Amino acid sequence: MQTATEGTVQAYARTVWHRRWVVTAVTLFAVVVALLYCLATSKQYDATSELLLAPQLPSAVLQANDPAASQGTVDVPTAVQVITSGQVASLVRKSLGTQAPPVTVAQVGATAVVKITVESPNPELARRAADAYANAYLDNQRQQVANALQQAAQVLQQRLQAVEQAVNTVSGEISANAGNGSLAGAQTELATTQQALQVEQSTLQNQLTTYQSLVANQTFESGQLISPATTPTKPAKPKTVEYVVLALILGIVFGVLLALLVDVLSGDRAGRTGVGPSVNGHGGPGGGDGYGDRATARIPATVGQTPPSA
Repeated sequence: MQTATEGTVQAYARTVWHRRWVVTAVTLFAVVVALLYCLATSKQYDATSELLLAPQLPSAVLQANDPAASQGTVDVPTAVQVITSGQVASLVRKSLGTQAPPVTVAQVGATAVVKITVESPNPELARRAADAYANAYLDNQRQQVANALQQAAQVLQQRLQAVEQAVNTVSGEISANAGNGSLAGAQTELATTQQALQVEQSTLQNQLTTYQSLVANQTFESGQLISPATTPTKPAKPKTVEYVVLALILGIVFGVLLALLVDVLSGDRAGRTGVGPSVNGHGGPGGGDGYGDRATARIPATVGQTPPSA
């Protein structure tokens, strides 16, 4: 069985060698096509910047609402969607003065760092755009936080005014009934209410002061550009070496298959492999050299005949 298998492999090897021009032609065609594709495709350069994300609301705001509040968490998937949004792309377009190149954003492991990669046929534009996307995201988040703080400050201002009115009303009732001993219980209750309102008034005033200070000073950030992009020196696309190597491998594979197919269709495989009818009528590997043993065929059969005596 092993000998038969080895014979079959050798037969296929001889077939491929006999049709080597087919393998060579197919391989050269595949390599030329790959090279022409690389030459016809415009070069694309990738530039990447790294952005460290931070909670959207600063810790000062969280602690103003709740003194026991801890640092907020970072929502990386939402930040990725914002960076790739049309709103940020519009800011990038204004910053660059041209159409914003396509961008891809990927999280680095399980960290709060994301990589912003921009692809462009202009390497310098790719570098500028990568940083522009990061800065546009920070500007966008800064403006959103400022708007949220302004709205919160307005709500606090209204609530503070209502509490101040309630304090004044309670204080006036206490003053009006100060000399009436029969209303001592009511005065105690009013004093307790007044004290609670004054505490709430003080808390609201502190929150309002914090919000107004943050809006005025813009001291909050939703991230930091920790690694600006650099100008790429080599194109990311097309990958000429990889494409040529792949074309070479595929060309050899398809060339071998085509060579075997051509050999089968031509009908002369049996002659080269030694498989075919022999002069004694038996087929098989031992039946002849494949091209017909004509010398043997011309020898007359003498089996069973006795040579003549001298």
